[in-house]
Amino acid sequence: MDDLAALIADVAAGTVATADDAERGPVAGGTTPVIVAGKLATWRDYLGTVIDALGVAPEWTDEPAWTGRLLTDRARAWGWAPRVSLAQAMDELRSSLAAGS
Repeated sequence: MDDLAALIADVAAGTVATADDAERGPVAGGTTPVIVAGKLATWRDYLGTVIDALGVAPEWTDEPAWTGRLLTDRARAWGWAPRVSLAQAMDELRSSLAAGS
């Protein structure tokens, strides 16, 4: 959430300039999808953190699965860089889930 808040603040302050093309900046007056992440992560990174925090064992199956990608480089192309690493984000997720269980 820290990086998301920081990106929103940077866009609002004009530190990250708007553009007419989402590949060059957030589109003024529009909705520009962007994933704010420290680095590329896999579904296993996220799911592994969740199941570890909840103390459950995964059941892996060999069946067709979603193989799409979540691109995390759009904000970087705009000149913005996240401050929270993937490890920090997963630690925060793990702590939050463990505290709630």
